[in-house]
Amino acid sequence: MAMGLHAIILLCGVVAGASGRSSESLSYGASCSAECAGHSASYFPKRARYSYRYSAVTNTFLQGGIYKSSGISLESMVIIEVLGNCHMVLKVHDVQIKKSLASSEEPLKEMESLREILEQHPLHFSFHDGKILKLCPVRSEQTWALNIKRGILSVLQTSQASPPSAVVEEVDVLGICPTRYQRKGPILVKTRDLNLCSHRYSGFTSVQSVVLPHVSSEQQILSSKLECVQSISDGVLAEAKCMESSLVTLLSQKGSGPKTQTQSSLKLLQVETEMLYEKVGSEDLYVTSMLYEREEAEREITGGEVSDLVWKLCLAHSASFETADLFMTLVFELRHLSLEALKALWQRSSFKCRDNWEPLIDALPSCATEACVVLMKEIIASGQVEEDKVEYFFWSFSFIPKPTLGMIESLAMQLVLKAIGNAGLAAASLTPVLSLCASLQNNPIEIRLAAIQAFRRIPCSVRNAILVQLYQTTSEDVEIRIAAYYIAMKCPHEELFKQVQKTLLKETSSQVGSFVWSHLSQLLETDDPLKEHLRDSIPDEILSRDFDRETWKYSSYSDVTFRSGMWSLRT
Repeated sequence: MAMGLHAIILLCGVVAGASGRSSESLSYGASCSAECAGHSASYFPKRARYSYRYSAVTNTFLQGGIYKSSGISLESMVIIEVLGNCHMVLKVHDVQIKKSLASSEEPLKEMESLREILEQHPLHFSFHDGKILKLCPVRSEQTWALNIKRGILSVLQTSQASPPSAVVEEVDVLGICPTRYQRKGPILVKTRDLNLCSHRYSGFTSVQSVVLPHVSSEQQILSSKLECVQSISDGVLAEAKCMESSLVTLLSQKGSGPKTQTQSSLKLLQVETEMLYEKVGSEDLYVTSMLYEREEAEREITGGEVSDLVWKLCLAHSASFETADLFMTLVFELRHLSLEALKALWQRSSFKCRDNWEPLIDALPSCATEACVVLMKEIIASGQVEEDKVEYFFWSFSFIPKPTLGMIESLAMQLVLKAIGNAGLAAASLTPVLSLCASLQNNPIEIRLAAIQAFRRIPCSVRNAILVQLYQTTSEDVEIRIAAYYIAMKCPHEELFKQVQKTLLKETSSQVGSFVWSHLSQLLETDDPLKEHLRDSIPDEILSRDFDRETWKYSSYSDVTFRSGMWSLRT
């Protein structure tokens, strides 16, 4: 989110009451009111009252098309009073907050209460040579309101004394950022590549990225830039205009793609010597920085509410702002549900909409909580999602911003084994490791099964020995034996058929025998053109012993192929 409105997206879900903070109280005289050693009087040289008009407008849209844009704006009067060489105070008045869609604009319904909160408390800060060193807010100041004031003060920061084209480190609501200042006639231009900022709050979303060295912003998944034009007169900021833009480059081609732009500005209206400051007791203040502070808003979410949301998504138009808003709401609300609540939700809401869309399936990978990850793992293990969605699930695990120990323990080995299986020929050298992982009986059964599945694309010449061994070991777990047999049969040959026939004759497990017998029976009778080579290579005498055909009682294999005028389908 942008400098001027970095926190305004929180306004629609703001929770009344101050957030608890761990920042320690410092002596009032030793914090924002302290005189600066070696203070330069080149910025705000006299004790006075400076009145500015502040404006910040954020719009999100798709470039290069006829798509509508949506946005939010904030306008206010900003008063800055200089109380000492470094000690200043910020006050906000006449706040107006509006939302927009296309060409229409209207005030937020909650504007009156939001305005009251924003205007309630002054913000003390320490300002030295164009930089804000520290903030001293009132303890009862709400986090979202403080973040907006951080955004206002970020526009105020400058570096007039820097050498031409100097790059300095600047701390503001966007993070700790390398910032370039260039003098162009009477104005000062400030530019940043925001991908190079540290301590930058990027929200809790599914689009996460890591900045690569020596790679420009345009080559990152999310390209973010900032440019400010500042005009300073007699040591006082007369006007500043900033433009922050963020483009999802992954989805953008030749001038198209989703983009967010924020325009923020401060314009000096008047300077007065009259001071209106009312002193606040030092015990009510604490010291903090300019860095954006995340607000943890606690709200009770029920499974029923989320289930209703899934239904609304099914009924919404597939390509609309309403659908996008509902989907993001679904993602954020899933994060509030426990594993038990998520499982109950899955049972009643894992349906397909009329256009074959499954909102819950698509939202889970963006949830990124331990409960969501565990549920996805169980869904994958139970085979309740299609193969392309399984791949989507596994990819999403790589982008979890803050994985917990529970997530890692649940997924680490499965992810490695999945990756090996996908690698195919490139993973052939890992066959001994896979063999060991599959054969160790003290490994969890899901790990062993995943290791067996990982053989599926490894060349036949190096994989069958361990699979046949596991299948023929009658003391092994039934699931392990069946999985080993099935994957081994992906590489059929004469010797394998002899081993299968020999094992069937001596089989002691009705579960394993029934599955193998039903699988071979289906293959011998199949008319699936993709399996003709396998059918023709199996000797007829391989089924020298019958097994119980009660499929409701024992494991079995089923394969059905049928043709219509247009399609061939197999289940």
